[in-house]
Amino acid sequence: MKWTIWSKQELTEYVRMMFIEEFSSAGFTIKEEGKQLHLWESNGTHWNLFIRSSRRRNYPFIQKKQTASSPRWLMALAHFHSSQEEPDKFLFPDHAWNGAVYPLKSRDYEQGRSQPEWGIDLSARSYGELQPYRWEQVVRNNGIFYWP
Repeated sequence: MKWTIWSKQELTEYVRMMFIEEFSSAGFTIKEEGKQLHLWESNGTHWNLFIRSSRRRNYPFIQKKQTASSPRWLMALAHFHSSQEEPDKFLFPDHAWNGAVYPLKSRDYEQGRSQPEWGIDLSARSYGELQPYRWEQVVRNNGIFYWP
């Protein structure tokens, strides 16, 4: 598995290019503005896109200050684990964190020990709860999302 030997930067770049290609192939318009990615559904709905990757069971997150100016945002997650060559792909809209129901986490750290964040618990126990957000469930090649 090539992803097991890639550096963090190599994995990040691979996942970024993979998702850009996947979104384009599925009928979405995607544009880069510096490091920020913007995505449009075929109905004109605009989203700010954050791409994350995970090896095995680490904790992917987005700092809340990154999403503060975005009326709509998405986290696209590529999760690499076990002996799989290709990752499991997930897509989480901002409203999935409403109420921060397990396994989605809203963390506001006290006394500034860390920045507030939106995160995902990728434990073996939580993996079943993430299935409604699998790429195959949410994206259906017509440039529109189907949220659970």
